Amino acid sequence: MSDFISGFIDEYFMNPIKYQDKYAPYNLVNTITFAVIAIIAVYLIYKLLNKYGITTDEKFYWAIIPYIFLGSIVRVLSDANILSRGVDLMGITLYPFITPQVYVLVFAVTMCLLFFCKKFFTDWQSVFYKAGWLLAIISLLPLVPLFKNFALFSAIFAIAAAFWLILHFSPWKMTNIEKAVILAQGFDGAATFVGVQFGGYSEQHVIGNAIFSTFGGPWAFLVIKFVFALLVVYMLRKEAGKAKPEEIAFVSLILTIFGLAPGLRDALRLLAGV
Repeated sequence: MSDFISGFIDEYFMNPIKYQDKYAPYNLVNTITFAVIAIIAVYLIYKLLNKYGITTDEKFYWAIIPYIFLGSIVRVLSDANILSRGVDLMGITLYPFITPQVYVLVFAVTMCLLFFCKKFFTDWQSVFYKAGWLLAIISLLPLVPLFKNFALFSAIFAIAAAFWLILHFSPWKMTNIEKAVILAQGFDGAATFVGVQFGGYSEQHVIGNAIFSTFGGPWAFLVIKFVFALLVVYMLRKEAGKAKPEEIAFVSLILTIFGLAPGLRDALRLLAGV
């Protein structure tokens, strides 16, 4: 029984991390497992923040944005071999800079800074926000010499800008957070579309590949992402009268992270050609 469990873990979880040349990074088993863990983690994080009196309001939402950039940048530093994929610690090989471990690492850094700023600064959210951007910018510097695919990178932003214009001039008036949720999901769709269609990249995720196969190409991922975001914002609006404002803001933040983080990673990989 133990051999079966060990073999199962190796096949579906460890081998995709260790042997990227032989295994796809994601399969149905680890995708579902990571999704379940993410849902549980989101719930526990919300409870943790409430316990320590941290309200997930609009100001907190914007203060977290630079840390999303930080996580994506660190992930690309590993893609570019600037950060080692594996790190040996007391004879054990860890993989802190690849997905999903990189999210744990960045979460730990974010929480440490969050509680530090809250303890020592009156305007802690502003300090926390600025510290995040400082870390993100410093982390980005080693990647700058690699930047070369500016046309494809600009195409991603052009598509995202088109989304923003649609939202801005839409008769359906939205809050800034609602626009950000849709823009984050749209940016992820745009990065995947441009990277796969024009950049020579392939989709790594199970769901993305299923969408490609069903609808005949990466364009479908872009459209579905945009429609999904609109539906989510609509549903959150319907729940606004029942749920607390901080609950709506927190769910919006999670949706922004799940869109912006992979989208930024893909866009930066494309820009750096790694």
